[in-house]
Formats: sequence, structure tokens, C-alpha cells
Amino acid sequence: MIAAVWGTGEFGKYIKQYFNNEKISVEYFIDQNRDALTLNGTQIILLPEKYLEELDIVLIGMLKEIPFKDVVKKLRMAGINKIGIVPAYIFMSGKEISIKDIFWLDLKKEIMPYLETNIIDSCNLKCKGCTHFSNLYTNNSIYDIELFKKDLSKLEENFNILYFRLLGGEPLLNPDLVQYIKITRTILPSTDIRIVTNGLLILQQKEDVLFHVMKQYNISFDISSYQPTRKIKHSIIKKLDAYDLRYRFSIDIETFNALLTMHGKNNPQISQEKCFNRGCRFLREGKLYKCPLDGLMYKYKEYFGIDNLPIDSGVNLYMDDFTGRINALDDAISLCKYCSEKPRIFKWDVARKPEIDDWLDC
Repeated sequence: MIAAVWGTGEFGKYIKQYFNNEKISVEYFIDQNRDALTLNGTQIILLPEKYLEELDIVLIGMLKEIPFKDVVKKLRMAGINKIGIVPAYIFMSGKEISIKDIFWLDLKKEIMPYLETNIIDSCNLKCKGCTHFSNLYTNNSIYDIELFKKDLSKLEENFNILYFRLLGGEPLLNPDLVQYIKITRTILPSTDIRIVTNGLLILQQKEDVLFHVMKQYNISFDISSYQPTRKIKHSIIKKLDAYDLRYRFSIDIETFNALLTMHGKNNPQISQEKCFNRGCRFLREGKLYKCPLDGLMYKYKEYFGIDNLPIDSGVNLYMDDFTGRINALDDAISLCKYCSEKPRIFKWDVARKPEIDDWLDC
């Protein structure tokens, strides 16, 4: 079979070099912005082009910069019926790519490039201005595990979910984290699944069950590099390396953004374009939201007694035509009018006594 790689960047070149299968030969790159006809001796083609008639497979690297919905649509229109996604962690690992590493899209389903959810709302760190409002939760509010299983299964029936992150709050506070991992991997066998943590509880794991399950089920850590985390970073790395676990530290987090306004007069298109949650989808208790702010805004309103901020534009997963409604989340929603066009940047800190202004841009 003949394959092509989408894109001629570093990830694309990596796929061409390290994909190893005796039955599939990578013969082309596809690059709509090509400035040459070949790359390292491999021909670069456009869409549409006659060479597409020879293609059986297109491989795409899992990068945030790639508009997957548009790319897959173009490939389908060009007659490509087998499309594989190579996870980013493969690129980071530097190892050869095998067939089992690839997420082969079910082309009867829609594409959902990114999904996240809170499996617990409370957190041990209490960041000031947390965009998940975690420092407003005084008890361990946990996503019911049976509802979680039902909701995730419903989404998987209708979407190729490429990238899924289990967050909080702090997910390591959830006593049933191992069960959430097993459920998630069973439902999403090929998805790139990450646990997002501040890392402070990693060294306190007295039992090795979590790490063994993460290794067995191919789950990795995304570790947020807050100041307290950086103080124990070396010890975290040493422990995770001992279990041969995959992990990734974020850039050092020195500042947060205050995103909200109370007047609701912002241009929703501008707010959406500048939003760091753009492209995010947030799953919560039977609904899918445009972003975590939308799904969790009720807590901010409840805690401070606010009436004017909109809430709950989420899509009920059990309504008719819910997939079409989910696609509409690509557009601005009413909350976007309350998201600042120019967020206030402030120094990262903890806030055990949060104030309403912690989230406001002025």
C-alpha cells in the first residue's frame, strides 16, 4: 500500500523516517503551502493532484496547529478513505512508529481533536484565579463514575476523540483514579490520554498501583510547573523514570490571566480568537461545553452571589441531533461576551480566601 504524510514540518519528516511497516510504503508528502517539489528525495504533492489516485493511506501527526476537521474533510473529498493519526508522544519519544501506535480514524464519525473533563473539582494548590474555579470547592465534588462511563461512551459512539485529558481540581485526589483510567482506556483504545496534575502528590503515592496501571494502559502525565512543583521536579522525574512512565512538564507558570468582565460588552469573535481555551471541549455530567469556564461558571456565580453572568450553554448528550449541536460550539457563545478581549495578567499565587476580583480583568 502507498502512503503519504500530511505536512513537511519536523513531525512530518519524523513520520517519513521512522514509520516502519513492510506492507506500507510512504512515498509522498502532502503540503498545501509547498515551496519545493521534493523533500529529501520524497515528492511533495498538493490537494487535489493526480498522484492521489495512487494513495491508500494518509498519516497525520497530532499537532495542535493542524485543523483536523478541515484536513480530514479535504482528504475525504479527494477520495482518501484510510487516515491515521500519529500521537505527539511518539514524536517526543524518538522511537520507530508501528501500526499499533496509530489512531486509525473511523470515517463514519465526526472528529473531536481535544476533550477534557474534571474527575474531581477540588485541588490541593488553590491557585488564585483558577479557570476551573477549583479553589471555590470546599468538598471533593467528584464526577460520578457510572455517569462518566456512560457520557464518555456516548461521545465515543459519535466522535473520533484524538486527545483526552483527565483534570481537576487535582485528579490525584480522586480515590478511584485507577478505575477512571481503566474505564477511559477501554472506551478510547487509541486516544492519547493524559492526567493533568500539579505533581505535588506524585511523591506521596505510597502504593505503586497507579503507576503500574498507567504503564499498562498507556497513560501519561501532563505536569503543570507551578513554583511548588519546580522545587521537587528532580524528585518527580526520578520517581516517574523508575516506573518508565511518560510525562511532560509545562513551561514554568509564573503568571495567570484574569479573563472575565461583568459588563458583557466584549466582541465575542475577538474574545474567542484570543481565548487560550479555543478548541477545547469540556465534558461534565451529561453535557458537553465549549470550554471549562462555561461548564463551571455556575460555581463562581453561586460562591459570590452573582446574577448577570450567563451559564449552561452546554449540549445535552442525550438530545436528538446532539452531534450537530456540538459542532455549533465552534462558534461564539453568550459567555464569550463576558470574556475579556485583553485579559489582565497577574503574578501566580495561591488564594485560600478567594475574592471576586481574582477573575476580573480590571
